[in-house]
Amino acid sequence: MVDLVIIGGGPAGLAAACKAWESGLRDILILERDKELGGILNQCIHNGFGLHRFGEQLTGPEYAGRFIEMLKETGVKVQLDTMVLDRPPRALAQLVDDWGHPRVSVEFPDFDYLGLWTADKPFDTGYVCIEPWSSLPDATFVGRELSQKAGVRRLAPGESEELSYLTTINHRDKEEKG
Repeated sequence: MVDLVIIGGGPAGLAAACKAWESGLRDILILERDKELGGILNQCIHNGFGLHRFGEQLTGPEYAGRFIEMLKETGVKVQLDTMVLDRPPRALAQLVDDWGHPRVSVEFPDFDYLGLWTADKPFDTGYVCIEPWSSLPDATFVGRELSQKAGVRRLAPGESEELSYLTTINHRDKEEKG
């Protein structure tokens, strides 16, 4: 079980992961949509970063690099090439082939969020994970009541809720549902 999921490996996400580790959390995961950590910093080649935190002027990539090096000294896990969609306009995600034919469809009408990811490179995993989420992990892990956190669903005592989604895999010659 992950104690903290941080969505975004830019400057705020990197700093949050380092601070969470320093505060004693040990099972931390960063989800980053790009193929590398750093976010917008990787495009900021001018000086102006790091004076407060590191006591010297750094470019954006240098500043991100410092945090990345700090993370290497921890057990923080990173999942690159990952997306989390907040309330997609349609409760359907499809992977299509080169000709536009749907090969995998996931319908998730009971879920507000959708996570998309593949395993880290350098090797080609040959798969993509499509995960419907009923709520979001919370970046603020202390000092807030559960009722104040994003995506929390409230159930009365004894009440239950059933959520379902449908995955359809279309082969060239046949169709499987499961």
